[in-house]
Amino acid sequence: MENYKKVLIRGLLNGYYWMDESIQNHIRAAGYEPLSRSQAMIMINVAGGVRRPSDLARNLGVSRQAVHQLLADMDERGLIDLRPDPADARAKEVHFSRRGSGMHMVAVEAQRKVQQELERRLGKKVIEDLTRTLLDLDWGAPVQPKATSRKATPQRQTA
Repeated sequence: MENYKKVLIRGLLNGYYWMDESIQNHIRAAGYEPLSRSQAMIMINVAGGVRRPSDLARNLGVSRQAVHQLLADMDERGLIDLRPDPADARAKEVHFSRRGSGMHMVAVEAQRKVQQELERRLGKKVIEDLTRTLLDLDWGAPVQPKATSRKATPQRQTA
């Protein structure tokens, strides 16, 4: 299990969880009710210009029904507005409401403060190097497995 901590995806997830919890602490301190991680991911995607529920579902890796449930809760809390999609009358687009825009601005400022604190703790050069050498690079298309002549059989785990 020693290599468990050296797995890239685990480190990226731990970093995401730490950042999300830190930003949620700022959101809570500003008087907003915190978001679930899935709702936070929706807010990040909407801030990045992703507007259609089907695209949000694809980005989050969940069903459209799950996204619609999350959006319904966020709409009820007054964080988003669902508006007709100008390109497709059958579809809706997700936009921040006034309250959601306020929360988004708190989250943007929190992200800045949290990154400054991380730079103080780990060193500005470490954060700049991480960003320049890993996070800002184009990783290319997702990796596809090579075709094999035989199907893999699932490994059974024993307790």
